[in-house]
Amino acid sequence: MKPKITELKEELKKLAIQIKKEKSECKEYQKKHGGMSYFEYRKTARLYRHMHIAYCMLRGRTMEQIEQKHREGTLPPNIHEIDKYMEIYYDEPETIHIDME
Repeated sequence: MKPKITELKEELKKLAIQIKKEKSECKEYQKKHGGMSYFEYRKTARLYRHMHIAYCMLRGRTMEQIEQKHREGTLPPNIHEIDKYMEIYYDEPETIHIDME
């Protein structure tokens, strides 16, 4: 059994770049329009958070080790979402046949 750690790590890198881009676009919008815009990057950041927790758990970390502190007003992670990513990025075990003859 081997997790697809490298594939998941690449996805996390792509998401981090996307979050950075969306955050700067949001700040630019706020400067031009003098107010808040819908923060699209927050959706991406939440996706990143769940994928990152799944990545850490596949590497053997516990939930307590991953998220020790929570900010006020931060939603707790969705366990079903984390499980979904763990299933996606975890290879099925290979069956090994041993002849006892």
